[in-house]
Amino acid sequence: MLKKHAVSALFFGLLILTITPSLTFADGGGECQQGFSNSSLNGSYSCSSTGTLNSGTTEFSTNVVGPASFKDGSLSSTFVLTSRVPNTGIPLIVCMYSSVGTYSVNSDGSFTLSATNTLAQGACTPTFSITEFGTISNSGQKTDFIGTSVTGAGIAVGQSIGTCTRQQLPEFHAAEHR
Repeated sequence: MLKKHAVSALFFGLLILTITPSLTFADGGGECQQGFSNSSLNGSYSCSSTGTLNSGTTEFSTNVVGPASFKDGSLSSTFVLTSRVPNTGIPLIVCMYSSVGTYSVNSDGSFTLSATNTLAQGACTPTFSITEFGTISNSGQKTDFIGTSVTGAGIAVGQSIGTCTRQQLPEFHAAEHR
């Protein structure tokens, strides 16, 4: 039963992202146009999600360990999944997963993400897959998503919401380090 709860926790908030499109003006007419593609969601992101499983009886959260990497339609990350069954004697379950998947961004900034999550550490379901839907906002600086489909041994479908924020690396000035 513990495996079911941990596995059902939805992938670190990667699954459904929301991005707000950057806007440009068409030549001459001042008409506003939107245009997104897979390259709109590129870089290192900090992600987290929360949700419920098994008809709301199991609560979970996910947090990416280090950045989630998005590049040209592919993603990878490592995340910690924490789940619990409220008001029972069942203890908190913590597991670490490696995640690899793909995403497709539509021209309006909406996207679909699918990932396979493989157990790296802990006593949880060995592998589960997830599908998320979302949109891009702040010119790709932030995504919000909803997890809608989880499949794997002993997993009950649940719901999740999450967010990812692009990480800004500090600038390196070679002259300061001589």
